[in-house]
This record gives sequence, structure tokens and C-alpha cells, in this order.
Amino acid sequence: LKSQYWVEVGYKNDKELDKGDKEAKSMFCQFDFCQDAVLADKNVELQVKTLKTDAEKSKYIGWGQATNYAVQITVRNKTNQVIYLDLGNSFFIRGSEAFPLYVPTSTAQTSGKSGGVGVNLGSVTNALNIGGVAGTLAQGVNVGGGSSSSSTTVTYSQRVISLPPMSSKKLDAQQIFIPGQEKVYGLEVAKIKNKMKWGICPYLKSIGLMRGQISEWNEDNSPMKLSTFISYSLDDTFGNAHSLTASLYARKVIALPRQIGGSDYPTAQSDLLTDNFPQALFFMAEMSK
Repeated sequence: LKSQYWVEVGYKNDKELDKGDKEAKSMFCQFDFCQDAVLADKNVELQVKTLKTDAEKSKYIGWGQATNYAVQITVRNKTNQVIYLDLGNSFFIRGSEAFPLYVPTSTAQTSGKSGGVGVNLGSVTNALNIGGVAGTLAQGVNVGGGSSSSSTTVTYSQRVISLPPMSSKKLDAQQIFIPGQEKVYGLEVAKIKNKMKWGICPYLKSIGLMRGQISEWNEDNSPMKLSTFISYSLDDTFGNAHSLTASLYARKVIALPRQIGGSDYPTAQSDLLTDNFPQALFFMAEMSK
């Protein structure tokens, strides 16, 4: 299953191999699965994809900014029964730092209309005979006057997700590099303010890659590793929990030049790569001394 993800990416034209006299300004970095990665068992399969995020928000976001890339995991239930995913005990691991997939959040949405602003929650709870903590918290809240026909719906994030039989669920995409945590892999990051003042663009520090160079690492000497750890159970009590780990390492790097105008619009010249490169597990990055 893991071998099916590997795509042989290279230069579209071998002429690039003859341009080794200059240091590369950007790179294509391809992931492969670690030996101990477990993508499936008899109940669940993890499907892995890398994607470029926020492309629709700004025309200035190109293939070269490392912070544009994310890993998305899709969990597929292979059984005829409901499976429960425990996001509180599931993690995305950058280098050696683990970040939980569950972050407690709530979203409030108000609909309807009001005449003036009249809220007396203490009176409402008394009228409805609501006691306990809810009633206590509502006492003494009295704002303005008038009438209201609006209602507010509060939606809370779910720690446990139910996955129906023979179905799939895409989990939230996880950024490979996140602001303030760019060094978790041990890679150095430079922040350069570009000429057009579009913000601070992160660049990976140069790794001495020359134009036209293709290099490979193995799992032991790879400069970068990341993984997703998923915990699930066949019952909602989680009395018998199972886990799968999709662990990746940077295996291959291809040197690329920068597009014309790339100092202002950071993007690697991806058209020099074979057309199959979007199918790989990868990220691209600008590099700077």
C-alpha cells in the first residue's frame, strides 16, 4: 500500500542537468513512508495527500512558499459497523513535536430579529424553572428593554467523530510548516521582507543544492520527518482502542530555479518537472543564504 504512493519525479528536460554552476534558489522535496508506518489494518485505512493551501486567497501565493503546504489524512472505514475516531488522542507530529488534532472551539450563530435589546436571562430561567448551574449563571443579567425574536445556535467542535460503515472522513489539513514553529524539523528558516511589501515570506536556509542536482536521503539521514497518529475504537466507550501511524520522511530533493520575478513572487519553476509531480507527496520551498 505504501509503495503505491511513490511517484518517480524528475526533470522534464535533461538539459537542466548541465546547469550545475549556480546554487539553486528553490527546491522540490518529495516524501516517502517510513518503514514503521502503518496505513491500514482490518478495520481502517489511512489515505494520505499533500496539498497547497490558501491558493484561492492571494495571487501572490506560489509553489515556492513552504508554508503553503499541508498534509491531509482521509480515514476510510472498511467494516460494516460504526467506528469512532478519538481526535483528542490523535496527533500531527512535526519533527518530534506533537500537536493534537482536536482543538476545543465553539462557534455562535444568531438568526432572527429584535425590537430594541431586551435580555433578562435571570427572569427567563426562573420562568422556565431552570435551576442548577445554568440557572445560577443566568441570574442578574438584565440589559436594556424591548422584545427579541432572535435565537443563537452554538456549535462545539467534536472530539469523537463517528464514522459510518464503508464510509470515509477527511480530517482537517495540517500545515507542514506553521508560523513560529518553522524550526521543529531542525531546518533553518530565513524571513525576508520582499520589495512589494506583501508581508514576510519564509524561506528555507540554503542546503547547498546546485542547479540541475537531484539528491536522495534515506530514513536515517533524512533532514525532515513528520507523521500523523490516529486513534480509533469499535465502541464508543473506547475500551479497546486501536491506532495507525502515517509517518513520512523527506527522501528526494530536486533543485529548481526561481521563476522570473521570483524575488518578489516566491515560486519555484515547477514547469521544469515531469507532469506527474502533483501526484507525489511533496512540498516546494524557496531557499536563501
